[in-house]
Amino acid sequence: MQEKKPIIDLDSPILNIKCGDEFFQLSHNEKLYSYYFYTAAWEGAKICYFQRSYESPALFILFQLIYQQPISSLKAAALAKGVTEDDFNRILAYSAGVFLNCGNFKSFGDTKFVPDVNELMFQTFVEASKAYENHKALIDEILSSIKHQIFDYSGQYKKLGFPNEDGFSGYYSSNMKKAEAEKISKFFQVLNLSELNTRIVKIDEKEFILLVASVNMKPTQTHIFDDLKIRVVYGDFSAFLRRLVQGLTKALPFASNLNQKNMLKSYIEHFMSGDVEKHKESQRYWVKDIGPIVETNLGFIETYLDPLQIRAEFEGFIAVVNKKLSERVGILVDNAEKLLEQSPWPKDFEKDKFLKPDFTSLAVLAFASSGTPLGINIPNYDDIRQEEGFKNVYLGNCLPKLKKINFLSDIDADLILKYFEVNSLQKVTFHELLGHGCGKLFQETESGLNFDINTVINPLTGSKITSYYKSNETWYQKFGPLSNPYEECRADSVALYFCSIKEACEILTPEYSQHFEDICYTSWLGFVHNGVSSLEFYVPEHQKWGQAHCKGRFVILKMLLEAGKGFVQVNKTKTHDGKDWLNITVDRKKIYEVGFPALKNFLTKMMVYKSTADLENATKMFEGYAAVDEYFLEVRRIVVENKQPRRVELQGHLWLDGKTEVKYKSFDENFEGIIESYMRRYPHFDQEMWDLWREYRDFNKS
Repeated sequence: MQEKKPIIDLDSPILNIKCGDEFFQLSHNEKLYSYYFYTAAWEGAKICYFQRSYESPALFILFQLIYQQPISSLKAAALAKGVTEDDFNRILAYSAGVFLNCGNFKSFGDTKFVPDVNELMFQTFVEASKAYENHKALIDEILSSIKHQIFDYSGQYKKLGFPNEDGFSGYYSSNMKKAEAEKISKFFQVLNLSELNTRIVKIDEKEFILLVASVNMKPTQTHIFDDLKIRVVYGDFSAFLRRLVQGLTKALPFASNLNQKNMLKSYIEHFMSGDVEKHKESQRYWVKDIGPIVETNLGFIETYLDPLQIRAEFEGFIAVVNKKLSERVGILVDNAEKLLEQSPWPKDFEKDKFLKPDFTSLAVLAFASSGTPLGINIPNYDDIRQEEGFKNVYLGNCLPKLKKINFLSDIDADLILKYFEVNSLQKVTFHELLGHGCGKLFQETESGLNFDINTVINPLTGSKITSYYKSNETWYQKFGPLSNPYEECRADSVALYFCSIKEACEILTPEYSQHFEDICYTSWLGFVHNGVSSLEFYVPEHQKWGQAHCKGRFVILKMLLEAGKGFVQVNKTKTHDGKDWLNITVDRKKIYEVGFPALKNFLTKMMVYKSTADLENATKMFEGYAAVDEYFLEVRRIVVENKQPRRVELQGHLWLDGKTEVKYKSFDENFEGIIESYMRRYPHFDQEMWDLWREYRDFNKS
């Protein structure tokens, strides 16, 4: 099947993440704290371009130069050179997409998007700009270095992946092999170091450079490990992190309590030194900072982007608490331990004591990264989550607006639209609080095993526990590339489980109590529909999934289909005009007869395999469900042919008027507004960013 050219559609819906009203209610000090954290977060977000792809930093520099010229003036010049108005608008859409995704690969799915114009038209647009007139040599060098990577979306250029396998990745030089990266991971375990804030450059078959993000340079450490020469070099991204630290330092006087001050100090130590233990300290203070008016976090957090699921993408956010909804969610937190007693796995597989998290509903002021989620559960450090706690946040002003749903009956589609907001709140809240927050890892600790190996029984085998995490193993290290899709699937399954328990839903959304049956039904229907829609993010050429959440959603779909008895059906059909179509149904009368028992059995397996570090059985089960056969390849074709444009995001901007007054600026809801928002954040050419890209480009060139 010849798929459509991957582009940013002109009719992409724009999600305006508004926070002006909430910001204006902050105190003077809270506004200044937000502003300086904002500057730090967006400076750090430049790192994301380097983590994405070889060409992404150069694309940022190109557009940062071009859009210093007012768009109206740029348009007039481009049209005078022969660029059509339609093509100009298509280039605006592409440019906005690059800024939003921190490069030319979508943050959700990791697949490339390209300009919806030919190379000649793109070149004409560039040459029409004042930037080209003023920086001709620089822009010519950029285009000569990345033009192929901008336009090619075939083979390995189609998606992010592991070099020499199925794509390219900014975390590894393009000559890296997966086996080499895995061997270097063992080196990290020997040194007891974290890989979260690192990149790898391969010099030759026997020599590698490990780049560690930090402001400070340290003497290069050279190690010989398993016949490899490994040089550990600190100071990666030092220019960005230096400015980030300046922002955090300026925020310090405006922190509202001691925990926030200590958190900022730990952040600063972490970014100065590159020591991940210092970042862990910041997260300990962050967890203790209960119910702040302004919620913030930043660092190398989520590992979805790395093909090995080990190295983390930078992100930073600033948000304002929605007090009313946070109080509602707080009631659920107070009841979480009681609700978890209804989980399908034995009590021994639950934490000895549920550590009540701070769970708040937030309005995002800024999310500085390649994309904005709807919910977050952090920190991701196993030891902190298990022993000290975690936080959940629901980003309420990031909820997309649904207008149309494919492949459902009109009645079902109307029901989903009717209950979309409450379904989203329930799903995200149960996913983050009860999903990511539940379950015990059986571990070897300094004081021995954290469970009684003589009495705890594996419910799947009826025998004693035979496997667990060794003292130097973490969940992410043990399960590697499987860890993220498996964990997201587990959390989603927990969410669906508790969406089916009336008591849980009444605690969170009591005003919908009389509509529970309809809401429960639309929860199941929504999960099934998401499982079908997720096939868009499967890459048939490589037989791989491009997005962790989507892989997990498809696994849930396959598990429910396996339950049989006509409970879930995905049938190929035709529209009235003969077009291939799908008919997705869930038999609401069989939710508790067929679906719920199947879900309980599946969840028990997922929990036991995770708790006992049983990678072999977890992989066999999960990858078995994740396999896409010929029928679902045909379903995928229909999904892709009928997919709707994915939303693009528009965030506001904070700026300092004079020396003390912080202002919030919103922008027009169009691609011009998105570009303007980024030019407000990044108004000046970054010479140090250009120098860093050139330093390693020969190694990273895809």
